[in-house]
Amino acid sequence: MPKHINISINGPVGEFEDEWGYTCYGFMANYIDWMVGFNYEDGSIGYSDLEQVTFRINSDGGSVTEGFEILSKMEMLKEKSIKVEVINDSRAYSIASLLMQGASKGMRKSRSYALFMAHKPWAQCTGNADEMRKYADYLDKYEMPMIRVYMAASGKTEEELQALLREERFMTAEEAKAEGFIDEVLPINIEGAAPAQAEKKAVASYNPKSNQVQSNNMAITKEEKEGIVASVIEGVKSLFTKDADKNKPTATAKPKPAASTKPKPKPKAQEVTEPVAASTETSDGADIFYEGELEQGTEVFADAEYTEALEDGLYDLADGREIEVVDGAVANITEAEEEEEEETEASASAKKPTPKAKADQVDNALEKEVKALQAKLETLSKQVPGSGNAGPKGAQEFTDKNKGKAHPLDSVAAKIRK
Repeated sequence: MPKHINISINGPVGEFEDEWGYTCYGFMANYIDWMVGFNYEDGSIGYSDLEQVTFRINSDGGSVTEGFEILSKMEMLKEKSIKVEVINDSRAYSIASLLMQGASKGMRKSRSYALFMAHKPWAQCTGNADEMRKYADYLDKYEMPMIRVYMAASGKTEEELQALLREERFMTAEEAKAEGFIDEVLPINIEGAAPAQAEKKAVASYNPKSNQVQSNNMAITKEEKEGIVASVIEGVKSLFTKDADKNKPTATAKPKPAASTKPKPKPKAQEVTEPVAASTETSDGADIFYEGELEQGTEVFADAEYTEALEDGLYDLADGREIEVVDGAVANITEAEEEEEEETEASASAKKPTPKAKADQVDNALEKEVKALQAKLETLSKQVPGSGNAGPKGAQEFTDKNKGKAHPLDSVAAKIRK
C-alpha cells in the first residue's frame, strides 16, 4: 500500500454553472474519501500504511461550502496522524487560498511563480431589497469562519485580515510568505547550459553625456588620476611585450573586426608642431576627443585627458558624417549624403485619386453588393414552404383533398404552434 499519495485540486471547487446554465462539478470533497479509501462505517482509512497526502492546488476558487468540507477532510487526515502537505503549483485564489491553510505545520508551500489571493465571500443574488439584505447577512456569517482560519494560520489580527480581504490583493509567493499565508517558497530547478566564465579584459568605455554622473564624494585630484592611469598603462603593456627593454607590444587589447572591407587607417604623419586639442559631437550628444584634424588615422578618445580610447564601431556625428573606429583610430569617414529633391506639387497631386473618383469607386462596389444580396433573397424566398416552390412536389399541405377531412397532422402542427 502507498505511504504517500498526491491529490490535484485543479480547476473550480464544488458545483458551478456553465455558460448555458447547466450544473457542472469541479473538485468535490468526496473525491478525497475515494482516493484514501475512507470507510464510512467505522471511519477508517483504506490505506493503513498511509503517512502523507500532498494536495497540489491550481484553482481560481469556487464554492465556499465545498471549500469548508474539503478543509474538514484535511483535518480528518491530520487527526489520524497523516501529514498533510499543500503546494500552490500555479494559483490559489478565493476559497483555494483557504485550502492552503489546511496543511500540517510548516508544510504550506508555493512555487516561486505561483500567485495567491484571498477576498471576502462573493455571490450573486436576485430578489427584493429585504431578500438582498438577508443574503448579505448570510455572506457575513461565512466571512467570520474564514477569518478565523486565516488568523490561526498567519497570526494576523481580525482587523488586519478584514482589511486584507476587502483589498482583494493578488500576492506573489514571497509576498504571501511575508504575510504568513505560506511557509516555504520552492526554488526553480530548471536545468540548462551553465554560463561560461568570461575572461576579464581591460576595455575602453564610451558614455554619452546623458548617462554621465558626477559624484563629489568620490572625486580625486588630477595628479592622483594621472598616477593611476600611468600605473594601469604600464601594467597592460607588460602583458603584451616580448622584449621588456624595447617595450614593443605584440598584441592589441581588442581584436580587429572580422571580414572588414573598409580601408585600414593610415599611419599618422609626424608633426613638427604640437597638435591642437579638438572635439566633435555625435548625433546622440556625446563628445569625441582628438588632436589635430579628424581624418583617417586620427586617434580618438572618450575623455578630454586622452586616457580612454574610443570603443571600436560606427559613430554618427552631429554634422551628418559617419566615422568607423578601429583600434582607437579613425579607419574611415563617410560624408553626409545630400537629400533627394522633393517631388513637385503637381506630380504628387497627379498620383493621388480625386475625391470624385474615390466616391465613384465606393458607389460601384456598393451597387454590386446590393444586387448580389437581392439575388440571394429572391432565391431563398422561393424555397420557403407555402411560397409555391418548396421542392419537387410544390408547397407543403396538410389537408386530405380526396375525403375533404382535416389531415391528422393538422392537430400535431397546432400543438407545436402553441
